[in-house]
Amino acid sequence: MSDLRAAVDSYEKQILSDTMARCRFNQKIAAEALGLSYDQIRHALKKHGLN
Repeated sequence: MSDLRAAVDSYEKQILSDTMARCRFNQKIAAEALGLSYDQIRHALKKHGLN
């Protein structure tokens, strides 16, 4: 199970990183592009050390 969790976390981090770069590191625009709220993207970025 931890292998699946690690794979999902890795995929989520890559999606966040790519989207942030594409949106010129504007968190509000990246959140909208991913269908997340501003608070949700802030939490995800912090979780993955991308803040």
